[in-house]
Amino acid sequence: MGRVIKGLFRWLVYAAIFLAFAGVGGYLVTRLFVRSTGEVVVPDLTGRDMAMALEQLTRGELGLKLKGFRYSETIGRNLVVDQEPLPGATVRRGRDVFVVISQGSEKVVVPAVTGMELSRAAFVLEENGLARGKVARIYLAGSKKDRVAAQDPGPHVEVARFTKVNLLVSLGQRPPRLAMPELRGKATTDALALLGDLGLRAEELKEGFLAGIEEDTVISQHPLSGYMVTEGARVSLTVNRKTGPKSTGGLVPLEFTLFPMPGTLEVEVFAVKGTARRELYRAHHAGGETVFLVLRLEPKEEIRVFVNGEPLEKEYLTEDKTW
Repeated sequence: MGRVIKGLFRWLVYAAIFLAFAGVGGYLVTRLFVRSTGEVVVPDLTGRDMAMALEQLTRGELGLKLKGFRYSETIGRNLVVDQEPLPGATVRRGRDVFVVISQGSEKVVVPAVTGMELSRAAFVLEENGLARGKVARIYLAGSKKDRVAAQDPGPHVEVARFTKVNLLVSLGQRPPRLAMPELRGKATTDALALLGDLGLRAEELKEGFLAGIEEDTVISQHPLSGYMVTEGARVSLTVNRKTGPKSTGGLVPLEFTLFPMPGTLEVEVFAVKGTARRELYRAHHAGGETVFLVLRLEPKEEIRVFVNGEPLEKEYLTEDKTW
């Protein structure tokens, strides 16, 4: 009886060994068959970027094609989130593997852009999958101009991708306020000089006539005397002048902007009539500065402007009208 059991046990061991060798042999035969028939196993590309995926497929003599994009909460942006055929599939060499690229999470976290310049803040928002929304500007004490002072939604808030972020941007320190001076009754040249000293500017010169008032005297102004204005505010003046032909000379408003060059520039303005020339204005200005003048011309005179001795082209001059 014992011999029978031992024989049976020995037979089972031999059978197991035979089956194991048969399995290994079958696997080897399958691999040899796959190679001989030009087939390969598709690798797993999940989580790889396009460059790595292409390199891995090229080693297996497979191609790569982009199938599309989709959001993923588990796979990072610009990485493979899905593929076709699936990993482990056996395909013929030279076949294309289609991949889907992750666009990242549909939810993004709003970055903090306060304190940044507006252009930089817009770039950071775009890089984080967001968009610049409405921009409001206010004067803020102690804040640099064009810097973001506040944002909505606020930083570190999770929102949907492409959400617009509204920005509050500083205009810098509020310009000083001053009371508008009384200009009525002053000679036009004196009134313009006073406005220039205060950092104000005559935007418009009109003509009117009041009997008994000296010619070229200011008879009306806007804003009115005592009105609070900020530095750089524009002022409209009405000058007393009898009506008549406009071609007989008079006051000419002249405006031009200097080229943005380093250092100071010498500006000369002449009245030219034939070969005769007389100087109307000479001063030094910074490059890029806008110069506004009101000049008196004689009949048939024309204006010539020179910057550092070179004539300024007429196309850069603005002559509103001659009175």
